[in-house]
Amino acid sequence: MRKSILGALLIMGCTSGGASGGLGGAGADNSDEPSTGGTASESSDGGGSGGSGTGGSGPSCVSPEEMTPVGCAEERPDLGSCVLVARDADGDGFPGECEVPDRPGVTFLRHPTDPSKAWDCRDDRSSIHPGAWDGPPIPGRPNRCNDDRDNDCSGIEDDGEAVYEGKTYTCTCSENGPLLPCGETPQGESIVFPGGSPQGECKWGARICDDGRWEECNGAVGPRNETCAQYLAHPDKDYDCDGTPASEELGDPEHGVVDTRVFSCDADGDGRLAIDEESVLTVRACAPPTTGCGPGDAGSWIESPQSSAFADCDDDDPDVGGLNQAEVCDGKDNDCDGYVDEDILFDNQNATFDCVGGTPVILSCSAGKLSCDEDILGNGCETSIDIDHCYACETACDLVCSQAVEDCAIIESLALGDLFSCGLLSDGRIACWGEGSSGQLGDGQGLDSQAPVLVLGVTDAQAIAAGWSHVCFIREGGAVHCFGESDDGRLGRPVEPDLTSPDLSLVVHIQDTATSLSLGLGHSCAVTASATLKCWGDGSKGQLGNEGIASQPIPADAYRLDEDGMDSPLEDVVEVAAGREHTCARTSEGIVYCTGDSSYDQIGAPIWGEPGYFEAIADLEDVSSLCAGSQHNCAVSGGKVYCWGRNDDGQVGQTSGATHSTPQEVSGLTSAVAVACGTSHSCALLADETVKCWGSNSHGQLGPLGPVNGMSAAPLAIDGISGATALVIGGMHSCVLRDDGPPLCWGDNQRGQLGRQGGPSFDPAPEPIEPLSQLPM
Repeated sequence: MRKSILGALLIMGCTSGGASGGLGGAGADNSDEPSTGGTASESSDGGGSGGSGTGGSGPSCVSPEEMTPVGCAEERPDLGSCVLVARDADGDGFPGECEVPDRPGVTFLRHPTDPSKAWDCRDDRSSIHPGAWDGPPIPGRPNRCNDDRDNDCSGIEDDGEAVYEGKTYTCTCSENGPLLPCGETPQGESIVFPGGSPQGECKWGARICDDGRWEECNGAVGPRNETCAQYLAHPDKDYDCDGTPASEELGDPEHGVVDTRVFSCDADGDGRLAIDEESVLTVRACAPPTTGCGPGDAGSWIESPQSSAFADCDDDDPDVGGLNQAEVCDGKDNDCDGYVDEDILFDNQNATFDCVGGTPVILSCSAGKLSCDEDILGNGCETSIDIDHCYACETACDLVCSQAVEDCAIIESLALGDLFSCGLLSDGRIACWGEGSSGQLGDGQGLDSQAPVLVLGVTDAQAIAAGWSHVCFIREGGAVHCFGESDDGRLGRPVEPDLTSPDLSLVVHIQDTATSLSLGLGHSCAVTASATLKCWGDGSKGQLGNEGIASQPIPADAYRLDEDGMDSPLEDVVEVAAGREHTCARTSEGIVYCTGDSSYDQIGAPIWGEPGYFEAIADLEDVSSLCAGSQHNCAVSGGKVYCWGRNDDGQVGQTSGATHSTPQEVSGLTSAVAVACGTSHSCALLADETVKCWGSNSHGQLGPLGPVNGMSAAPLAIDGISGATALVIGGMHSCVLRDDGPPLCWGDNQRGQLGRQGGPSFDPAPEPIEPLSQLPM
């Protein structure tokens, strides 16, 4: 409980034997004599001189050595040996209450410097002391009400009354703090808080209170210049705190509305603004001009935006506007970028356009492109020229589009080698497929290909021929070029590495223009425009007809022997057929001459037997078609077919005899118009445009009706062929040309020579060559 000795300054710690009378301020006892009585001292510092009690003598004060401090006080020798000072444990300037037992001869001083200071009701918390405040926070008064504490030691919790800078403040506390509304001050006083003021005072830092608390408020705002935007939102509000609403300060830069507005003329009424300086109006007002600006006041003033995208480069034309306007096909610069119709004409999707009556029209497509739908602007020329769209959306081709004309390219002639095939296209290009290890496909790769590939650089071929592993062709003008395997000078040049594509600078020097070609294993022959025969390459078996001279890369004239043994150049030649290592030729009179290897009687029964000269085949006249296989030959005369040479697989059309030195009629053929020879089989094209074949069927050469893995000396019809116009045979595969579709091929396919990808190693069924649409245009 609170002590009643607040007004007393000293407590005497001595007792007398008589009437008590506290002698204030007893000094230290400096003698051995007992003290005598005297009057009480009024001194407050306890520092008077020694004296004796008047009421009688009594015990003296204890010596300093005998004085023991109590728990709430401490000795102060500087104030006297008999003085205890109360402790201020929390350091707030107020000592705590101290219970001091009777101590004879001890004076107890409550505060070392100011005895008037009140007791501290809690000396363990510096925020609670008689000088504290229970009210709301103000500068220098951090305490708050509603903390359930008697901060000021008044005996009442949260009484909220204090004096600050000469003013008395009170606070009534509730569960949420002071109930004084924000902006009101106790007892009518005005408080200026650092950085602001309560709501209601219009000055910088005014705050908006939404919780009813007299404390820091939310959303600090302050006076500011009034603007058009503020005026348009709240015209009667006084934003600048000068006592005048914004509505009364329009156009007055000294009192609020200081911002200007910029307007531009929109004469054509398209919502976009003219960009010339004469059409710009600057006003100090919060409303746009009310008068029009265009011819006859047809337009209007529109506030200018920040972006130049709304600028109008032609304010007389509503179709011409800002950079954000879409460009349309109308011959105008709609988006003011300096280009006319550029979205159509520049972003052309593989096409060139023009605008006709506001409608885009495709003038042309880029190379290899077509427009096959109605979406001209969306995708332009969206369709690639391919096998299904050859220069016209509705034109589909069997093989490939032409490079020379806007139409389909067809295979006009075929040349079949041992394990590969080539086709001459109607636009002068050559495509080849099958084995390519010696470069015979001409695509520069030296690799096999089941799909047709384009021979590089050739665009004007007129005729083509294939040997076992090399190819020669005649260009427009009659020049001859070759590629593929290069041994023995068969390409018309000294022996060098194989050519994987034609070198058009290397011309075979036949000293004439060529009209037709035929190639064997290692030699090549050409019929010239003057009806002579020129051969080059391997001549080891006399197959060049050059009087027995061995291999040579330079084409040489072919010579023949007559019945008198006289030699002369072979003349009047219209057809040549080169076998593996022999050669036969046909004259315009239908006489057949042969030379070269005779190991299987393939050159007939020569009269003189001298190698290196062409000699006539006896008993064979009026020949209209001639072929040379690997080691046999066949010819057509009067619709009948005659064959001679090797016959071990029935390729001569005979059931007996391993070889035949004289032509033997093949039975059952009376309407043949052409004949073709392979390694071990033969075929004839008949007048009814069908085909019959005979000989070996080891790889399906005799078609679907042939004996499996067998042979037939009798001609067998090739089922599935009609409308055939030409017949060509390679090593063990055959093909026909047709008027009404792509070529059909059958037989050996072990290297892809049938022109169909992923097919079996052989196929007896005649099937089309796959489209050549993968070839470049």
